[in-house]
Amino acid sequence: MKAIVQRQYSSPDLLRLQEIDQPVVGDAEVLVRVNAASVNPADWHVMRGSPYFVLLAGYGLRRPKNPVPGMDVAGVVETVGKNVTALRPGDEVFGWCRGAYAEYAPAAEDRLAPKPAGTPGANVSVIRHRGRTSGRAYETPVGVVATDDGFLIAMPYGLQANWLRNVLASGSAAIVHEGLTHAVDQPEIVPMREVATRFPASDQLGFRVLRVDQCLRVRRVEPDEAAGRFSDAQ
Repeated sequence: MKAIVQRQYSSPDLLRLQEIDQPVVGDAEVLVRVNAASVNPADWHVMRGSPYFVLLAGYGLRRPKNPVPGMDVAGVVETVGKNVTALRPGDEVFGWCRGAYAEYAPAAEDRLAPKPAGTPGANVSVIRHRGRTSGRAYETPVGVVATDDGFLIAMPYGLQANWLRNVLASGSAAIVHEGLTHAVDQPEIVPMREVATRFPASDQLGFRVLRVDQCLRVRRVEPDEAAGRFSDAQ
């Protein structure tokens, strides 16, 4: 298969398009036929091998353990390991993988969500928002943690994402989580250190490695309070 390959920690100048063997997946993994991949700050840190504690997180001390960079992926399940139960070949999925910049990428079953996000059991939810200039309705997949009175959304890509700017500008949105749609308001950026313990331990480790230090907090609006306010986000 064709893939973007890096053989050492360096700048993007040393990335090469090469033919390599198709990955072999483990028992709890799936092989994704990649339709789309994106670039995020985590890819940059892993490509550079910096800061140093990124290397200690299992990416390889002297050179990349996995020569294909890229984490964010969307595509179609090609094959599944024998212990995979929630996904099957042909399912459209998106999420995290190892080596998204290739024709095929392996991923742990629990790091992928079937489309559409927000359905019961999905690892990814959806935030519905309206463009601050276009006025159009949009849906963006996000990872959320439910709290007693709302939701927390980690911001690994910083605060410049268009969906976040839309939500902050409007002051309201709707979140589809576990099959239910919740109207939310009062969006605010809070330090991750104040809310990190609400996230799973594995996520907290990732936040430290990738220096995710900010989080979006939104308040869940009660049904009678929300009546008529968010119909345009549906």
